[in-house]
Amino acid sequence: MHTKLKNIFSFLLIVLLSNASISQELFHEIEIGKKFAAKKALFVVDLNWKKEYKNESWNRIGLNFTAIKSLKNNWTVAAGIENYYVIDPNSVNSYEIRPSIMINLKSKILDNLYLSQFLKTEWRNMFYIETYNYDNYHRMRYRFHFDWLAYNKDKQVSIKPGIEWYLLKNTSNGERYANSKEYYLRFTIEKNEQEWSFGYKRETFLKTIAPNEDKVNTFFFEYKF
Repeated sequence: MHTKLKNIFSFLLIVLLSNASISQELFHEIEIGKKFAAKKALFVVDLNWKKEYKNESWNRIGLNFTAIKSLKNNWTVAAGIENYYVIDPNSVNSYEIRPSIMINLKSKILDNLYLSQFLKTEWRNMFYIETYNYDNYHRMRYRFHFDWLAYNKDKQVSIKPGIEWYLLKNTSNGERYANSKEYYLRFTIEKNEQEWSFGYKRETFLKTIAPNEDKVNTFFFEYKF
């Protein structure tokens, strides 16, 4: 990787670590996925794990299934079902099943610069283990990010800064971390059908009756093959 790109990575890493040190709230999110190519669609199965570090108590484990289909003019549609189990001694443990539909558009700005957007609708179904209660609500999500192809020789290296809004009117009473908005910076490396992504998110949450924080810092890593 040439010197200019290394300098960009170093500068952005310093910025991320400086911002994260402002708050003691820290999460990590790790995801590993397998891609299955078909004639008319791409199917992805992934496992993920998100963890809180302040009290070392809140954990979320997920198993997700997604089908993605490419359309004309850089449009894609996707449908999926996500399954999450939350382990939290400070609130009630819960199982969530979340079907969703998403539409995505990737628009070219310059030769190596794109704008990617998606609109996603989700139906969240929450089952609380200790209380045997059930709750559900609908949520819309909108995200945009810039996609800069910074290196394209033996591998592709992209830098993707973006913002995502979670558009909802209410939350579940037992839900501890209900996203409101997130700012993120993602680095992606692609080579031989494999994809590594890592970066940082600044997440904000809606207040609920469960104990939570307004803002947290999340470092994430994803691998798909």
